[in-house]
Amino acid sequence: MGYHIYIGDAADDTVNELTRFFDSNDYQVHRCTTPGELIDRITNSPPHLLLFRKDFLDSNDASIQQLLAANPSIVYTAHLTDEEQMTLYEKGVKKVVAGEEELAFRTAANAKMLLRRLHDVRKTRQEVLTQGNIQAFSLFEIIRNAFVEEKSLILKVVCEQWSAKVRIFNG
Repeated sequence: MGYHIYIGDAADDTVNELTRFFDSNDYQVHRCTTPGELIDRITNSPPHLLLFRKDFLDSNDASIQQLLAANPSIVYTAHLTDEEQMTLYEKGVKKVVAGEEELAFRTAANAKMLLRRLHDVRKTRQEVLTQGNIQAFSLFEIIRNAFVEEKSLILKVVCEQWSAKVRIFNG
């Protein structure tokens, strides 16, 4: 199995280039030319990442807006104003790649980075993080263990009306 990447784009040129960058067993690329086709295909296999050409999103379809909010997504386009970029981020897009030069390469690189961050790094963080409330852990024991084991520690203490962070690096 691999990452399911859905590309929403009606133009062949960028899609073919993007598909070349994801040519390995780690990725399964699905191309959709219309929002309706995208929604139909996603019901069968959920996406790990959505890639869209900006004009694919211009149809203010409510189901596409829900997909943007619920899934990691990258929008690519040759030209984009700052205002358009902010609008995309407000809709839930995680990354916007703009510019004509090496657009497919830069989009693929951003996609691989985002997938790694979302799946590999998050898993690694969860393996090394300890989480709980202050009643479950003795604050003294946590700080003492960080000191004795020369560990790095970022402890966020949240109370009803205040919060604080304690940072210890290498004990």
